[in-house]
Amino acid sequence: GLLQRLANPIRRAIVAYVFSAGPAAYSGILRMDFVDSSSKLSFHLQKLLADGLLTKDEKGAYGLTEEGRRAWRVVRALSEERRRPTVVFAPA
Repeated sequence: GLLQRLANPIRRAIVAYVFSAGPAAYSGILRMDFVDSSSKLSFHLQKLLADGLLTKDEKGAYGLTEEGRRAWRVVRALSEERRRPTVVFAPA
C-alpha cells in the first residue's frame, strides 16, 4: 500500500522535498518544477492528502504525516538497495 501511494514520480518528488525541507508552502513546491502546471500540482497534492501521506496546517503549509515519513523511508531504502553494485566472486 505505501509503495503504491508513491508509485508516481511526481508524488515521490513532492514527498521527498517536504521530507527534507519541512513544512512547505504551495508556492514553494510549485517553484521546484516537479510539474508543468499548478492544476497538475494541485491534483497530486490532493491525492497525497487523500492517501494520508500529507497534511496541511492552518497556515496552508504542507507537511508529512507519520505514514508519509514511513512511506518515504521505505521508498528511499529500496532505491538505495537497487543502487548497490552486485559483487560476483569468481572461484580462484
